[in-house]
Amino acid sequence: MSDVGTAPREIVPVDHSVDPDGYDRWQALSDRCNPILVREILQALSSRGFFGMLALSTVAVCVLGFAFAWAGQDMRGKGRSAFSTVVACIVPIAIFMVPVASFQSMRQEVQGGLAEQISLTRLRPRAIVFGKTLAGVVQFVVFLAMFAPVMALTFLLRGVDVPTIAVTIVAAFLASITANSFAVAMATVGRNRVLQSLMQALTSITLIVATFGAWGGAMELPQIVAELGSDPDVWLAVATTLGLMILGLVLFAMIATVSLAHTYENRSTPFRMYALFTGLLMPVWMGLAVEPRHVDEAVPYTGAFGALILLPIWLYACCEHTEFSPRVRATVSPRPGRARLLAFFLPGGDRGLAFTASMACAVVAISLSMVWVRSTSGFDDDGVGALVGAWCYAVFYGCAARVLRARLVANPRGNVIAFALVLFGIAMACILPLVFELLFSGRIDLDWHAGHTLNPFFTLAEADRHGNLYAVPVLLGMLVSPIVFLSAVRGWRTTMDASAARRERDRAFAAAADAPAEALVAAGGAEGDDAR
Repeated sequence: MSDVGTAPREIVPVDHSVDPDGYDRWQALSDRCNPILVREILQALSSRGFFGMLALSTVAVCVLGFAFAWAGQDMRGKGRSAFSTVVACIVPIAIFMVPVASFQSMRQEVQGGLAEQISLTRLRPRAIVFGKTLAGVVQFVVFLAMFAPVMALTFLLRGVDVPTIAVTIVAAFLASITANSFAVAMATVGRNRVLQSLMQALTSITLIVATFGAWGGAMELPQIVAELGSDPDVWLAVATTLGLMILGLVLFAMIATVSLAHTYENRSTPFRMYALFTGLLMPVWMGLAVEPRHVDEAVPYTGAFGALILLPIWLYACCEHTEFSPRVRATVSPRPGRARLLAFFLPGGDRGLAFTASMACAVVAISLSMVWVRSTSGFDDDGVGALVGAWCYAVFYGCAARVLRARLVANPRGNVIAFALVLFGIAMACILPLVFELLFSGRIDLDWHAGHTLNPFFTLAEADRHGNLYAVPVLLGMLVSPIVFLSAVRGWRTTMDASAARRERDRAFAAAADAPAEALVAAGGAEGDDAR
């Protein structure tokens, strides 16, 4: 048999003389790209849903262009109405279509177990959430680029200026990234099919309502931008809306990140830091932004709004198991002063209740200080009563959550069960008095009575007409004050015990590192003899 072979292929070395660092530079840049983002963009751009939305957007652009061209001179000077029509076409894409696609993508990751497999790599949950959210934003930017020529045409028709177009693009981008973050967060909350279906329905309803609300704002957007520099109230409303959108974006990203993290990771500290920043920022912002003659009402009611809108964070902080998980225990500071200072930010229901009570005292003190410094008309009794009453309700329901959690199983599932039961109890406290009135009297009486005691919303709303009702939440807060004190003591004690154990462990590791090898071998042999 003859030896027939091919000549060996000559290896040509790569010539880096032109750009010796070019390959390394591009390789390093590719390593920094988020692989989830790249994969999601490639899948989205090749999916049927994307081409369907692209076709609808193309039809909308063509219809708008032909409509403007057909109108001819009749559209001269009507650029504002034409611009509102274009924005109305962009709103459902930014707030509904693209976020729903992001929800479906994240849902497939969670149901298929791919999220757990990705977490075993170097990617962190934060990178996964960032890639999913930003991929949806990139899709929206593609659709926004399609409408760019029509938006430029509205500028040529007069009636709309460049700042209005710029503000609209920024607002649409922020709304898109917030809606995508909300959709991704809702997709990571539930792992089973029933809860996922419930989250899908809730997400769809929320996005539809947000779309209709944004439609109304889109029609008035040119007028709002025109009054932005002349009317301080309009500027305050726009700045507050953008701030709430940014805070919502951060909160949704945190929810998604925590849902993808390990069960025994520290999930509480980020939310408590967020609640601390948001709860203190809201009254300070309102005190500095509004006119001094409105500070006495704006600041206390804003502090009360913060207590109620952040109620799920306070409740979940109180529904956690008291003891530290092994992962969290290893992160407790060995320094006694730092451990004592940061104790209320660590996981645990006792520390969560103490954190809620501390936040109540801090927000009330800062709000009253802002009124005392900035107000020209003194303190408003109804505003102060609403502020104190809202935070007393938050502490009261936190204590109820703490008592309920102590009677459930000591595992992460017990935290979720306690949280769901407390939310259900608050809902029943608001609904059952109205149901009983309808059953026994045949009508719903809108006057306050003792059955509405545990309804914070109705009680605080009716307290404007009946000033003595502010005493109801104050009495509830005084009733549970011993529970708050005992929880704070237990939370501090468990934290200091964990800190002491951390110091002992660090000293043992340091002594083992300094000990000679023979001593370690002898110690190991002695331990083996004792074991035998």
